[in-house]
Amino acid sequence: MTALAAYPEFGCKPELGYKVKTMWGGFPDILCPKETTIDFVTDVLFEVKDLFQNPPYVHRRR
Repeated sequence: MTALAAYPEFGCKPELGYKVKTMWGGFPDILCPKETTIDFVTDVLFEVKDLFQNPPYVHRRR
């Protein structure tokens, strides 16, 4: 939900005005599976990967 609050364009219904949740749990709002979202998530993963030396698993399948 934090990603959707910061980047609502990656949600399926950005007009909802996503908010950061203050409790733990599952929520019905998810990242919408579109090409721009996949590119964003890939970029984030590879930025995080660079913080670690030789991570054993980082894989993106097309």
